[in-house]
Order: sequence, then structure tokens, then C-alpha cells
Amino acid sequence: ATQEVINEVRARGVSIVASTGNDGLITITKPASCVGVMAVTAHDRNGVLASYANVGPGTAISAPGGERDGAVASTWNLGKTVPGADSYGLMYGTSMAVPQVVGVLALMASVRPDLPMSELEKVLLSTARPFLADTYCSRNPGQCGAGMLDAGAAVAAVQTYVPAAADEADGGGCTVAPGGQVDAGLPLLALVAAIALFWRRRRGLP
Repeated sequence: ATQEVINEVRARGVSIVASTGNDGLITITKPASCVGVMAVTAHDRNGVLASYANVGPGTAISAPGGERDGAVASTWNLGKTVPGADSYGLMYGTSMAVPQVVGVLALMASVRPDLPMSELEKVLLSTARPFLADTYCSRNPGQCGAGMLDAGAAVAAVQTYVPAAADEADGGGCTVAPGGQVDAGLPLLALVAAIALFWRRRRGLP
């Protein structure tokens, strides 16, 4: 069912980006493991795979996720049970890496609104920085994705990018990492997709 929802969302030209999980496993969690999802793992400020980050086949790219001694600053809210004052918080995890990939895709889309998201994703992956020599990711090709996110290179490259032939449709299925936690974004993804499909069907749209 998850893969079916993802296929429908992708068919409407929407990118889906999810974290690989924070269990320190060599298997990525659902929905990052689903076909059509850009799975993001995390590295620390030194470019080394974060200690908690899941990796494995299906990982697309790595982005800064921080560590306990070098967390990532993010918008926050001080409320405990109701909204409070806006603030900033220091956090680390693959869920901190995902928004950075999404943000770069948004920058690329603002430069080239004529390109479908699937093409923007290709450029983003092709411009990733190589993993540092003699680190886990460089010694284990295919486990950590294309490399480390490079926002400047991605935005620069997409400005002159000429798309190739259209891709074939996505297919396949998704898996759950043994002992791993499902990505926190999955319920939200399902809710958004359900609302979108309900709205379209109410109006007789395909």
C-alpha cells in the first residue's frame, strides 16, 4: 500500500525525500527503502558518516545531520502542549539531513521551473561531493549513496542542464529495516496523499 501511494505521488511529478533511519544499521527504513523515494543518510561536520545513520542499498545521498557534539540548528518552538514562542534548537539525526536535500531541490526548481523533479534529482545526485578517503562510505561503495550533498554545485549545474530521454515508470516495493523504526514522515505522507486523491476524485479528476 505504501508503494502504491508513492507511485501515485511520483506520477504527479512530486519528489519524495525520506531519512534512512537512526538505528546504525546497514539497512534503510521504510519509506526510504521504497522505489521512487530519495533516501538520505547523514554525515557529521567533518564529512564522516554519522554514528547513528542507517546506510545500505537504496541510499541516494548523504547530507549534514550532525552529531551530539556538533548538532544542526533548526527552527523550534518552546511550547510543550500548545504553541509557544518561536526559537531555535540544536538537533542531530537523518531527519536533519533530509530538509537540506529538500531545500536544495527547491532552489534548483526555482532556477529551472521547466524541469520535472525527476531531472532535478538526477542533477543533485550527479553533483554530490565524493566521500572522504579512508572513511566507511568511501570504502564501501553503494552503501551511502552518490556522495555528500553540494548545494552550490547542484544549483550551478542545473542552470545549463539539458535533459535526456524520459525515464521509465518506477516500480518495485519497499522494505522495513530489521529492528528499525519507520520514518516519522510516513504518516504525514499517507495523509497528504489521501487528501489529494480524495479531492481529485470528488471533482472527477483522474
